[in-house]
Amino acid sequence: VKQYGGKFLVRGGNQIRKENAKLERTVLVEFPSYEIAQSVYDGAEYQNAMQHIKNCSLRDFVISEGL
Repeated sequence: VKQYGGKFLVRGGNQIRKENAKLERTVLVEFPSYEIAQSVYDGAEYQNAMQHIKNCSLRDFVISEGL
């Protein structure tokens, strides 16, 4: 994350799940731009890491512009 100019805004901690929220942990990362966030997700480094956890982790990944 850091090498792409990103920073963690939320990484675990206490939270209250409401409105059908099923996932237990929230991670929110801010990148310098929408395009950089997309390139990090699409990049070989991230996609390779996902191969190791794809069958043992439920994820909801969202890239959003303008936060």
